[in-house]
Amino acid sequence: MSEKQNLLPEWEGPPSTQIRFFQEAILGWWSENKRTFPWRSNCTSYRVIVAELLLRKTTAKQVSAVFPKLIASYADPCSLSKAPQDVLEKILYPLGLYRERARLLKLLGEKLCERFGSEIKVEDLTEDCLKNLPGVGPYVRNMVLAVCKGEALPGLDRNFIRIITRFFGIRSSRQRAHTDPELWKFAASLIPPKKSREFNWAVMDLAGLICRPNPRCEKCPLKQKCLFFQSVRSA
Repeated sequence: MSEKQNLLPEWEGPPSTQIRFFQEAILGWWSENKRTFPWRSNCTSYRVIVAELLLRKTTAKQVSAVFPKLIASYADPCSLSKAPQDVLEKILYPLGLYRERARLLKLLGEKLCERFGSEIKVEDLTEDCLKNLPGVGPYVRNMVLAVCKGEALPGLDRNFIRIITRFFGIRSSRQRAHTDPELWKFAASLIPPKKSREFNWAVMDLAGLICRPNPRCEKCPLKQKCLFFQSVRSA
């Protein structure tokens, strides 16, 4: 396999034709292969934030079994803030780390209720107002703003990083790639205008179904121009 290119501040990035292929291939594939999850319908800010917190260190399939019950019981931030800890733990038990998840969710509910009340209006959502919320870091902030407001922001997690690392043949010089501001900047340049929600979801689904740690390259819509696939074929 050929050595990957360093992702440096002065790097100008891939040609626009490569980016356009990347966008169109992923969105085209997703139109036929999208996964359905309960938090992808009725995308309120509250539902998106809660879902993203639950998805940490577990699978979407597991969260799908828990999310509807949690939302039915605690449909807004203020009701979540008043949830008994032991009841939350019981609901979240199938996900693992249930005590920590319950503690974090309850604290999140308290902060959201204090800041927004029972309803988080889309027009009130900004990066600043989402900062310092329990469990809400750059990834969750971006996903909330991309999904709920359509802002052209990437949900840069290990799945997103795996796909762009393989396709573009780049790598971060940092050991923890998700902390690299240049990688965030590069990922942001890939988001198609007016399709940030769909594109972020498409990347997630491609990573979950095709571009796994052990990839199914023959089924991938990106293989025509993917540097990882080309290097594997030439090895």
